[in-house]
Amino acid sequence: SKKFEVVGIFRTGLTKYDAKFAVVSLDQARFFMADYDESLRDENYVTGMAINFDNPESVATFVDKMNQFPDLEAQTWKEVNKSLLFALLLEKIAMSAVLFLIVLVAAFSIAATVMMTVYYKRHQISLFRALGMKVGDILKIFLFVYF
Repeated sequence: SKKFEVVGIFRTGLTKYDAKFAVVSLDQARFFMADYDESLRDENYVTGMAINFDNPESVATFVDKMNQFPDLEAQTWKEVNKSLLFALLLEKIAMSAVLFLIVLVAAFSIAATVMMTVYYKRHQISLFRALGMKVGDILKIFLFVYF
């Protein structure tokens, strides 16, 4: 085991990465690899690297080019974080369903209120009809009053 001196703390805001990763020099990090071999001490041997792109659309092209090399495997952040993206999709679907149910209950509540009002006002509606008002005019009165 080797001791390292902590000279700074870098937080990404993602607990998954903050809890597991440390930033050290490539020469020192090489000794901690599971597939480290003493014969690699003098070589520039790397097991992984992260690349940030200014244009997110160019990632797919880069991954395709990198995967043409037999010794390299390139993964996008979407491939690495499939579980996170799936959880976000489930949350979106669940929230949409809950919102739909809330709107549906509100719509039925409004419809029931209007129907009950019309039921209790049927005597007045009959009086309007007896005085010669058209159904459309009575409907306009109710819509104007309640909306």
